[in-house]
Amino acid sequence: MVIWIFNKEFLLVSFDREMAITLRKNVVVWDALLFLLIGLTISMSVLTVGPLVTFGFLIIPPLTAHLISRSMRQLAILGSIIGGVTAFVGFAMSLQWDLPAGPTDVVLLGLIYGLVFVGKKVTTLVRRPRNGTVQASQPSS
Repeated sequence: MVIWIFNKEFLLVSFDREMAITLRKNVVVWDALLFLLIGLTISMSVLTVGPLVTFGFLIIPPLTAHLISRSMRQLAILGSIIGGVTAFVGFAMSLQWDLPAGPTDVVLLGLIYGLVFVGKKVTTLVRRPRNGTVQASQPSS
């Protein structure tokens, strides 16, 4: 909730520190609050579900979303959707096949990342010019 309330301040301080200083934001306080929230979230999550699930869900969904998003908003929304849907599907798969829920979720996240990565590479290869010429600027003499 605190992250949503102070979203603009956190983004400003994290991505454009000079502008935040120019606007007279207390950069140290905002950084400290953000890192305190992140640290509390990670520590409680590690104690609750373990390090594999915690860091799997903290790292893989945003990496996957980064491959297909064009803005910070899209990255946040897609990362959240990927994480939420994968948690639900992975939990259902673990119940169906009598597997441990946490590792099943993380493996499913890895598979989704792999599929998106390969799909992105294939689409860039298909969009490449077929005549073999490289479009570069000509040096002027």
